[in-house]
Amino acid sequence: MPVSEWIVQKGEGWLAINKPAGMLVEDNPWEANNLEKLLREHLAKTSKKPFVGIVHRLDRVTSGIILIATKKQALKALNEQFRLKTIKKMYRARVQGIPKPAEGTLRHWLETDRRQKKALVFDARRSTAKEAVLNYHSIATHNGQTLLEIELLTGRFHQIRAQLAAIGHPIAGDSKYGAALVFESPGIALQAFELHFTDPATGEAVSIQLPQPEGF
Repeated sequence: MPVSEWIVQKGEGWLAINKPAGMLVEDNPWEANNLEKLLREHLAKTSKKPFVGIVHRLDRVTSGIILIATKKQALKALNEQFRLKTIKKMYRARVQGIPKPAEGTLRHWLETDRRQKKALVFDARRSTAKEAVLNYHSIATHNGQTLLEIELLTGRFHQIRAQLAAIGHPIAGDSKYGAALVFESPGIALQAFELHFTDPATGEAVSIQLPQPEGF
């Protein structure tokens, strides 16, 4: 699929991209098909010095909306919105089992294990871990599985994946966190489907929402 078809909305200095599952966000010398490199090549068709600023990240296995700055001023402004936590991010996930209660808040402390490349979850505060908080809401259940909508309140490494697994409801396809459910995709059944932020150029509110993909 051409890179141009991943662009779901754009403004003065930014692009909202629907990142495919299985794709790495940041450029590196070992993988040619990463989002940053492909976008730079796409923008080079119309700009002599294309700028690609990574505002935030999604795991390789996660699909959905990611903001990319195409101007340095926009990157600075969007980074500030993330710092102030004025940006709202919503996710969909299909998980094993039926969470009880059907909606609530999860609060854990996460520590990154670099060797295993996964997040370790703790119920109590500890000096080496960072607090992780999310809200979840059950949308539908079927055959012992549940579709959740999740509001991410902190942005930690593998946060949604690790926290849901910690309460016994790993995401379909996420074998790293113990899922037995298969997901027919290069990634897992986790999608960043909704994003709310302020356009740094106009000051207007921007709301973007993606349709639910097949398999969810």
